[in-house]
Amino acid sequence: MDHIQQRRAFVVETLPPRGPNPERYLSYVRSVWKLGVSAIAVTDMPLARVRVSPWAVSGLMIREGMEVLPHFSRITRNKCRIESDLLGFHVLGVRNLLLLSGDDPSHGDYPESSKVQDLSIYDLVRLVKLMNTGTDLAGNKLNAPTEFHVGAVFGHNFDEEVERVEKKIEAGVDFFISQPVFKEENLQRFLGKLSKVPPILVSAVVFKNRSQLSHFASVPGVVLPKSFVELLEKGRSDEYIKAYTTDYVLKVVEELQPHVCGVYVAGIVRDLSFMSQLSQMLGSECF
Repeated sequence: MDHIQQRRAFVVETLPPRGPNPERYLSYVRSVWKLGVSAIAVTDMPLARVRVSPWAVSGLMIREGMEVLPHFSRITRNKCRIESDLLGFHVLGVRNLLLLSGDDPSHGDYPESSKVQDLSIYDLVRLVKLMNTGTDLAGNKLNAPTEFHVGAVFGHNFDEEVERVEKKIEAGVDFFISQPVFKEENLQRFLGKLSKVPPILVSAVVFKNRSQLSHFASVPGVVLPKSFVELLEKGRSDEYIKAYTTDYVLKVVEELQPHVCGVYVAGIVRDLSFMSQLSQMLGSECF
């Protein structure tokens, strides 16, 4: 994505449908694309719940001229399937990938499913970068090199994540996406501990109602600001929660502008008005 180098990338995460009819999903992503986003991200079975494979809807969007950033998780694929699926993505025209470990299948739709540990997340990154040179981990020669641009994720609230980020950089990750950021200084403090700061897209999330905020507050690894918790404690209305969190997050994104390469809107956000405001901010001369 050229917009990462231009420091104005704007990516919106989407959840593919849970059935074989893609029309409602495609209607939504077309509306998002019209806002001027850099790419549409497609999740890969989040929370281990079965959805249409990201390669399928990515292929449909590529046909319509959209740029895509599909997620690619490792723990539901063995080594052979990983490489086969990577080649399939490339044949479809996918050039950007967000590499993830993925969610434990025992917590999803099929608790009896096996978790596959053929490759670590670092091995997966190395495999993709090797494929870009025309070979693979087994030493096999491909009939042509791939051209993948590799992304990865990180959490900025825990010091142990520093080593993981450093190892991902060493393995060859091209850019990173943060967990949702609610305080500029927290991300800055984390980045200051890295030996080299890579290109970063800051993840943004706003909440449309009390139920959504309450659920997100229980997600492991997420640290909400005190003022967000007080919205729940004080029984604020859904309208107030939406307006407050939107204004708050837009301000954080503006503060982070000198230090990041763009914004990544989390999949629980489907507010086109919020996305439009971000698009205008990212397209302005001050960003």
